[in-house]
Amino acid sequence: MPRYADVVMEHFRHPRNVGRLDDPDAVGVGGHPRRPPFMVMHFRLRDGVVAEVRYQTFGCVPAIAAGSALTEMIAGRTIDDCLALTEQDVDAASRPAAAELRQFGRFLDRLRLGPR
Repeated sequence: MPRYADVVMEHFRHPRNVGRLDDPDAVGVGGHPRRPPFMVMHFRLRDGVVAEVRYQTFGCVPAIAAGSALTEMIAGRTIDDCLALTEQDVDAASRPAAAELRQFGRFLDRLRLGPR
């Protein structure tokens, strides 16, 4: 296995918020199932804030780690704050592993919140 930054390996070995939510308020999809990486995020919203988020992903080590880190980054934020996040914001938050976790910036660009 290639050598990844410690933060990437921590999220890969011990991913947070994995799975799906029953009856989510919104679902976001990044990528395409036939062309990994692919991610689905389930959101529980309360008063315009992400109260709970879970993800499922199909992809490499950085893709799995990115989903875990991204859920931690957006939990507790307003929807507007989440949608305003840029790849640069994600890079700044993920130092020193920005290059490896750049994937979740790409997911943010492709993720669309919508009704179930």
